Parts: sequence; C-alpha cells; structure tokens
Amino acid sequence: MNRECKTEYVHYSIDDDILFAEFIPFIEHDINIAKKVVEDRLNFTGNENYRAVVDITNIKGSTREARIFMSRSDFGYKGLIAVAFISKRLFSVFLLNIFLKVYKPTVPSRFFHCRHEAIKWLKLMQIN
Repeated sequence: MNRECKTEYVHYSIDDDILFAEFIPFIEHDINIAKKVVEDRLNFTGNENYRAVVDITNIKGSTREARIFMSRSDFGYKGLIAVAFISKRLFSVFLLNIFLKVYKPTVPSRFFHCRHEAIKWLKLMQIN
C-alpha cells in the first residue's frame, strides 16, 4: 500500500513497508523543528514501526539540542526499526557521520550514497 503526506518540513511516503522521508529546504534544524518532525511522522505512520530511508540533502544545519533529541530511541528514533540516511551533499554526509559517531543511535543506522542501496540494506532488517 502506497501512502504519502507532505508536512511543513518533510515529505513522507510509505512504499513496500518502508517509510521514506525527504526534508524540504530550511535553514536550521532546531529543537522545535525536530519535535514537529517526529510528531508529524508518528501521526502519519499511526505509531507503527517502520524501516526508513531519510534523505537529509536539504538539511543545512542542526542545533546540538535537536541532534540529541533526534538520536534518542524514545524521541527521534521512536517507531523506527532501522534508518538508512541518504544525501547528495557532501556537507550533509559530514554532519551525519559526526551525528552517528557522537550520538551512537541504538537503532541500526547507516549512510548510503544511493536510494537503491539503502533500500536493499533495510530489507535485510527484521520487522518486529
């Protein structure tokens, strides 16, 4: 079943039991945006657990408070089984690598250069 929803900050879709999230362009990912993104995602998914492909190409920066919030399994990672991040911008890749090393998410998380490889990896992850 394919579904989609465009919110203030993210375009969400679900296809083949994988959640896709693509951030729309904005200047700074702060705590208020982080909370809104998670709230919108949980509303869209009906609080069900999903594997996710998250395109962070359009994120220009992120505050420390937002990064901490997004790294927590009970907040930013709530409802996510595994996350495959993708980006077309070198700067986004740099930020993500720091995020993964510093905040060490408890949910399997990896960066991929292409959507196809991200999906292939996610399909290996078990759904509870």
